[in-house]
Amino acid sequence: MEALLEVEERIQEAMNAIGTEATGAAIARS
Repeated sequence: MEALLEVEERIQEAMNAIGTEATGAAIARS
């Protein structure tokens, strides 16, 4: 069960990193 939570956390972190990168790219473009 704990391993699943850890994976979930890593996915969340990866999504945040991708979102931050996408936002930065969008701001740079505008």
